[in-house]
Amino acid sequence: MTTQSEPRPRRALVAVLLTLLHPLAGLMYVGYGPLGLGLTLGVLGASFASLYLAARLDSHLMLALVANTVVSVLWYAGSAAFAASQARKLAMNFTKRWYNRYGAYAIVLVLAGALWITNPLRSHVVQTLRTPANSMLPAIRPGDVVVVGKLAADRAPKRGDIIAFWNPLDGDDLMFKRVIALPGETLEMHNAALHIDGKALAQAPLGEREYSVNDDGVWVQVKLQTYSEQDALDTPNGASHVIVREQRPSPMGNDFGRVTIPPGTYFVLGDNRDHSTDSRNFGPVAEENIVGRMRDVLWSFAVPKQVPTP
Repeated sequence: MTTQSEPRPRRALVAVLLTLLHPLAGLMYVGYGPLGLGLTLGVLGASFASLYLAARLDSHLMLALVANTVVSVLWYAGSAAFAASQARKLAMNFTKRWYNRYGAYAIVLVLAGALWITNPLRSHVVQTLRTPANSMLPAIRPGDVVVVGKLAADRAPKRGDIIAFWNPLDGDDLMFKRVIALPGETLEMHNAALHIDGKALAQAPLGEREYSVNDDGVWVQVKLQTYSEQDALDTPNGASHVIVREQRPSPMGNDFGRVTIPPGTYFVLGDNRDHSTDSRNFGPVAEENIVGRMRDVLWSFAVPKQVPTP
């Protein structure tokens, strides 16, 4: 549908700027509103579906996240190039469509901004978060950007998972720790070794390694003893993770008596056992405080690290 108003000039720069705000606005500007709407619905629908399925199936979430980022960049870049070329081609020969009104552009940009702020993918499916502390060395370094799966239908945490949760002491700080004991289990530590329901969680020394740690904004090199620790009981050849400890006596203590994990809660520890505020300080983490499970490290801005392979 077109109006019978006199032709209005189309400027390539305006087309590009509108497209960078949102591709639909740029395509509307050059008379391709229906195409822009179709592309917007298609890209958003495919993005949500792929990330939802990857999170639900617990598979290829990183691949889906990277693929969606690439598609978004191509969508914006391609739309900007197309809108600019159409603006140059039309120049003074463009006849306004019914949607070429300031109000229509404003509605599109307001809706796009609202969707960005209330992003349902970020709120309920997947989110990238930056970690601030040394407590999860060597799995996560300070400054690492990690991918957290937040799907409500996702499985319950299991031993060995790294979870993101709100600090039970103040509810304001987001923390990352590893799940050690599950609801209903009994846990105790003797000489830094963990025992769950009376069975030792197997550990094996891996030797001394040098790591870069952030000490109040200053990067320093420290030598730490590394150990592999099993994720499951009675499976010595199963999945494991790496923990680090200092040679000197731990300021956190290497012993605590038997505790029973209440229903709906999880006992968590940092992999950097001697420098971690965790369930030894604030007790088990309630399920309602858990934000999601860490799935992978997306990007690291810190200095190179050495991670031994168990």
